[in-house]
Amino acid sequence: MKQILLAIVLCAMTAHAAQAEIINAKQDTIQANALRTLFATADKTFPRLPNVYFRPSLKGECKADGGSNPYVLYYTSQRCIYMCMGVVDELGEGAAGYLLGHVYGHAAQVNYGVANIVLSTITKNRDRETELRGYVTQQVECVSGVLNSCAGLTVGWPRDWFEGEPLADSHCGRTPIAQGPVVSIGLSKRNTWFLKGQKSGDFNACSSGILPVDLLVDAAR
Repeated sequence: MKQILLAIVLCAMTAHAAQAEIINAKQDTIQANALRTLFATADKTFPRLPNVYFRPSLKGECKADGGSNPYVLYYTSQRCIYMCMGVVDELGEGAAGYLLGHVYGHAAQVNYGVANIVLSTITKNRDRETELRGYVTQQVECVSGVLNSCAGLTVGWPRDWFEGEPLADSHCGRTPIAQGPVVSIGLSKRNTWFLKGQKSGDFNACSSGILPVDLLVDAAR
């Protein structure tokens, strides 16, 4: 099983600030345990997925800014995922599992060839970029549903956890991640595709537009 790394970033050099970070790290060990089955499921299914690192705040990571997602980031060039400490306490286990499953979906696309196909197609069809990135997001939502289902985290779906559309901000890409793609497909579609994966528990259900699903199905073990 991949090692879950709790990385402590000391934002000040005072003893008080350092002690606060240590306390948060101990607390977040419990929160990491709440997602333990999802970590294990993802690792078993897609062994090339990146490690997950917890930070007190994601602002500034990978040059993220106030417009980037505050809870989860997938930094493609360094092959790592960052999650905010306290995400389970703030949003709940279901929402945290959904967010992590979403970026795991992006990572699966990147590491098993789907992203290369998408980027090549976008390069040749710039007028279809919004449509194609919509397909990417739909497939990622479905993958998140499958992973969460297999991990036993089936306590709801996005509309139960968020008032507005989640993840319609920069959260995946190279540095600066603040300039990464921003895709909105609406909360209703996110619900539909997450539920599709959640109910089926099968990556074959995650075919979206022109995106191949066989690469993910073949990679899953």
